[in-house]
Amino acid sequence: MADYIQRLLDSKLKRTHRAEDVQDEWRTPDLEFLGLQQMFCPAKSFSIDLFTDGTINSKAPLFFTAKENAIEQDWGKYCKEQGVAPIGFANPPFSKAFKGKLADGTTCTGLNSIMKKAYMEMKLGFHSVFFVPSNIEADWFPHRLSEYPASAVYKLVGGRVSFDVPEWYKQDPEGGQPSSSRGGMAIVIFDPSYKGRPIDDIVPRNDLREMGQLILDEQNEEAA
Repeated sequence: MADYIQRLLDSKLKRTHRAEDVQDEWRTPDLEFLGLQQMFCPAKSFSIDLFTDGTINSKAPLFFTAKENAIEQDWGKYCKEQGVAPIGFANPPFSKAFKGKLADGTTCTGLNSIMKKAYMEMKLGFHSVFFVPSNIEADWFPHRLSEYPASAVYKLVGGRVSFDVPEWYKQDPEGGQPSSSRGGMAIVIFDPSYKGRPIDDIVPRNDLREMGQLILDEQNEEAA
């Protein structure tokens, strides 16, 4: 079987696509992302998108692709070398670790490894914000009782998030329209400056979207 990167490339190069071709490349909707950035990014702008396909789907100027494999990178060192603040966003791949195998034998997927990596980077001073499934029963979920707890977990309530297809997606006219309305989502924060008891709270989805719309309107006005 081809490695993870080759499978992604094969999907992108198809003449037309169906929903299953997107694999781990579903894109965080702009309104949710902008609201999340405004609400949870202290710099109001992320320096790096930790898990992306490296196209205009990326949510920050810097990014790690599957080939670069964020799990194997030193996030803080990389940001320091680039002269930017050590703060990143991630809508990471949801695939299990065995599906993300690369040619060198490592894997770039698996939420267990990803959450552990984010925790370890937090201990070294890196601030990260993750958008992940709200699955507190899963062994990877970084709640306050887990081995690698996040500094804060906010469950999104009041509606599901419908992720966008990536920019390279071209709809197969004979296939059904793609839908990625997943189960509940959570915003997970690994904040090295936070020293209190881990936060466990909720955020209404509409609050996030309304904040995102305000930011989008401001950006459109500035661009006009």
